[in-house]
Formats: sequence, C-alpha cells, structure tokens
Amino acid sequence: MKKVLSNYVVLEGIDGSGKTLKARVMADFFEKMNYDVLLTKEPGSPHNGINLDLRKILLNKNLPKTPKKEFTLMSMDRSIHIDNIVIPFCLQKQEINRFLEDNKNYYDLFKETISLLVYKVLNDNDEFDIEKDIIRKMPVLNPNITEPYENSVVISDRNNFSSTVYQGYGGNYDLNEIKKINTIVTQGIIPGITFIFDLDVKLAINRVKDPNYFEAKSLEDPEFFDRVRNGYLELARKKMVELINTEADFTTVINKTLDRLIAYANKNIPNFKRRFNFNLEKFIESETEKYSI
Repeated sequence: MKKVLSNYVVLEGIDGSGKTLKARVMADFFEKMNYDVLLTKEPGSPHNGINLDLRKILLNKNLPKTPKKEFTLMSMDRSIHIDNIVIPFCLQKQEINRFLEDNKNYYDLFKETISLLVYKVLNDNDEFDIEKDIIRKMPVLNPNITEPYENSVVISDRNNFSSTVYQGYGGNYDLNEIKKINTIVTQGIIPGITFIFDLDVKLAINRVKDPNYFEAKSLEDPEFFDRVRNGYLELARKKMVELINTEADFTTVINKTLDRLIAYANKNIPNFKRRFNFNLEKFIESETEKYSI
C-alpha cells in the first residue's frame, strides 16, 4: 500500500548539481520556522550506525561490487533508513534524543545480523535472490503508519530514485527488479515532493572537486554519467517531482527552488502559512554568506 508523507522532502541529482548544499538550505529554511527538522541522506544516514557502516562498504574500492551487489547494499541501507529513521521521525511525536537512542539500540541489536547478510552479498557471486535471501531477512520495526506529525520535516539527500538511475540506467541492472525491491524496502512510502537538480554532464564533472564521493566511477566514465542524467530526466516526468536546472548562479537556483517548495508547503505542510513570516530575499542573502557562496 502506498503512503505519501507530506512532510518528507527528497533531493536528487547527479554529482555536482549541488543538491547536498540545497538540502542544508532547506533544513535552515524550515528550522527558521521552528519545525523539528531531520536532515538525512542515502546511503549512510548519520543517524544510524549501521547506515554509516554500509556506506563505508559501498565506498570501499577494495571490495569489488557488481551492479546487483551495489543495488542490494543500497537497498539494505534504504530499508533501515525508511523503517528506522524516516517513518518514526515523520509520524511520531517523540523527543529527538529518544529518537537517536532508538537508533543506537537498533545498531546494538542488529549489527551482527546485518553483518552476516552483507557477507553473503559480497561473497555469493551474484547467485543470491535479493528479495528472498537478503531483504526479507532484514530486521524491520514496521512502525505504525498514521498521519504526519505536524511539527516535523524530514529532508533527505537521495532516496530510491538514486538506485533507479545509478544501478538501473547507469549500471544497466534490471529496472523491474529495482522497482520491486524499492517498493518493499520503502514500505510503500512516497515523499510528498522530490526535487531533481539537473546539470549538463561536462559542467557537473568540472564542479566536482572531491574525488571521494559515492558514485566515483561516474567521473571515470562520462557515458555512465550521461545514462544517469537521462534516467533522472525520465523520472522528472512523474507526479510530485520538480525538475530544477542548476546551471545558473546559487541565488537564482535557490530562489527558484524555494519558490516551488513554498508553493508545495502552503498546501501540504501543516501550519506553514502561519509560520512563514520572514523576508525570503534576506534569508537567501544570509544563506549565501553562511555557506561562503
């Protein structure tokens, strides 16, 4: 069963598109209105130790990974992220310290189980069945899906679109299999809005200065990067998706982004109209100074 969480906002895009910085700006934007904001990411949410461990494995170039293995590890990360982080924070009226403690308990309880599943993925020569052998054996809490908590906003740097474009379009892994597994690990949860930040591949490569980013092979293979971008452009046709070109300067792009976010939030985020009572232009100026742009 699909469930749209109106207070769950996702940012996607190829590397160099600036989505991570824009996620920080969005978090600042909602925090200025006194929302409880959780800024998170995939893979490797900083709010759960197992997610961080999985990210290290995904980044480890000494552990060769086929598109199937990579997608499976991403799906394990996503299963924990949605089940243990996104849903509870969106839906439950709980203190942040309690939320973080719950994640620590999850790490202590299930680290060994996850480690065994990771070992199978890395050592099974792609002969495993992703759903039966791995995903259905993942420990999940299955939190009760109710109405969104009116004071919380979750902003995620990447979600399941990333697997569709990177392992699917980029790595030529089975798109139908990706769709099936994504539906399972997300428990049918859909973000209220997803922003896709688009950028010409050559410009993106020039912008990326840090070689230690997740999709490192995309810099080594521009054709891979092209397929990823084309995948995002296909997904941008879906409902509840906003496509933003990021070739312009920061102020222009963030203005356009926040305009669309505000239009969405006015209709879908509880109490937004009442709380949004500050000058947007001055806010953007302060963010530009804050991040030295």
